Amino acid sequence: MTHNSHKYALTAEHLGPQLHKKLIQQALDVTGLSSTFIGQDRAKAALNFAIGMDMPGYNLYVMGEPALGRYTLVQDILQQAASEKATPDDWCYINNFDDERIPGTLRLVPGEGKVLVKKVEALIDELLDTFPAAFDNPGYQRKKKAIHQPLTINTKPLLLWWNARP
Repeated sequence: MTHNSHKYALTAEHLGPQLHKKLIQQALDVTGLSSTFIGQDRAKAALNFAIGMDMPGYNLYVMGEPALGRYTLVQDILQQAASEKATPDDWCYINNFDDERIPGTLRLVPGEGKVLVKKVEALIDELLDTFPAAFDNPGYQRKKKAIHQPLTINTKPLLLWWNARP
């Protein structure tokens, strides 16, 4: 291999791209940047007003053309508002067997609703395992037969009479 000492000769390092790691890191660093919604000042003001209505019975309705960032805008503003407030209590609605239209309520500290769900699921699993075993128990079968047998004996004459009618 011959060595070319020409003043315009390129080395192998000059033939590839020159990447500067510091510049790449700066370009990829998005910390501190917030979502910008160009032309959405009126929507932001309306959302902030609606969120500021901290009274029962007020709801928020958002509409508009698809793919304009509605969901992202609302999500960002609601997350910001939620981060400034205390976590609300968990509420569990319990069936009211006397009046099904008016359920009972159980107020739990935040996060306890998930614990309650897991405990109820464990109870249901345990009951599903326990009940079949209880009904297959010989003691249960004897009691069932003791109750059923007198009823069968007492109803036989009545059934014979009923079937013998003209």
